[in-house]
Amino acid sequence: MRMGFDLDDVVFISLPGIIDEGIRLGLIPDWVKPHHINGRVEDQWNISMEDMRRLLSVDFFERLSPNAEVVSDIRRWIDEGEDVFFITSRSEDFTPGIVASTAGCVDQCGLLRGARGIYHESSGKKWSLAKGLDIVSFVDDMPHVIRPMIDVIPHAYLLANEHNRETEDLQRWEWADVRNEIERLRRS
Repeated sequence: MRMGFDLDDVVFISLPGIIDEGIRLGLIPDWVKPHHINGRVEDQWNISMEDMRRLLSVDFFERLSPNAEVVSDIRRWIDEGEDVFFITSRSEDFTPGIVASTAGCVDQCGLLRGARGIYHESSGKKWSLAKGLDIVSFVDDMPHVIRPMIDVIPHAYLLANEHNRETEDLQRWEWADVRNEIERLRRS
C-alpha cells in the first residue's frame, strides 16, 4: 500500500519546540502552552515571516524528537514492504539547508532506508503531489492540508493534536486509530 506521512507533529514532535523557541526569541508570550495554540502559530501570535524564519532554523529542526510510537509503526510498515512517502512543507526557500538536514533527521530515526522518498511541497499543494504519487493513505496534523485531500486521496487522516482541537468539519484521529485503520486497509 502506498502511504504518506507529514513530518512535523506526525513523525517529529514539533509544537512544544516551536513554543519554546518562540518564547526564547520573544515572539510568543512566556505563559503559552500547547493547549493555547489553535491553528498556525504565526497567525495566532502575529509572527512575521522573517521572525518565523529565525524560529524555524535548521538547528531547530535538528533538535526535534521523533514520535517513538509513530516511528516504530512506520519502520515496521517499511520493513513489511509497504511504500512509504514523506511529504513535508519544509522548504529550502524558507530554511536554507533544510533538505539535507531533513534527510539526516529521517535517517537518524531509522526511516530513510526503504522509504520511497522525502518530498518538499507547500502545504497547499501536498494533495496534488500525494495524488500524483498514487498515495492511498495520508496523515497530517494540519486541517488546511487534509481538507483538499478529501475525495482526492482515498484515506486522509487528520492526526489529533493540540492545535487542531477545535476543528469540527474533519474527524480527528488519535495515532492508535490511524494505525488500526492502516492495518485494516493493508488486510483488505
